[in-house]
Amino acid sequence: YIKEDDKILIQGSWYGILSYFMRKAGLQNQILNVDLDPVAKRIGQELSPDSEYYTDDAITFYMERRHWITAIANTSVEHMERDEFEMVMQSRIPGTLVMVQSNNNHSEDEHINVHESVDHLADVCSLDDIYYKGSKVFKGKEGWMYERHLVIGR
Repeated sequence: YIKEDDKILIQGSWYGILSYFMRKAGLQNQILNVDLDPVAKRIGQELSPDSEYYTDDAITFYMERRHWITAIANTSVEHMERDEFEMVMQSRIPGTLVMVQSNNNHSEDEHINVHESVDHLADVCSLDDIYYKGSKVFKGKEGWMYERHLVIGR
C-alpha cells in the first residue's frame, strides 16, 4: 500500500525498528522517525542509517509537516493522548496512508489510549478505504491476555 513517492512518518519510532524492517523489505522512501527519547534516535541511526531521526513530539512534528507527509505509521497509539491522536487523524490530508496499532491492554499504566476492538480503532481513524484490520492475542503482565490491533487504510 506504500507508494514509491510516499513520505513516511513513523510516530513513536521506538529505536527505528519499523524503519529497519521497511528498509529490509526494499523501501527506498523518505522515512522520518520521531520519538521523544534521544536514545531511540541514536540506536535508530545505527540500526537503519538510511532513514531520518528526530527527537521531538510526534504530534507537533506531524502538524507542522502534514501537508507533505503522505503516510503515517504509529505502532504505539496506546501511549498517545486520545485527543492528540484523534486530532492527527482528523487533520491529515485526504489520501494519506494510515498504518496504526493499538491494544486493549489496561494493565500498563502508560497505556492512556487503548482501543477495545480493531473496529473501535478503525472508527477513530475515520478512513475512507480500509485495506486491512485485524487483531492478535498476546499475554501481558501477570498473564493477562489482551489484543493488539492493526489498521491500514486511506
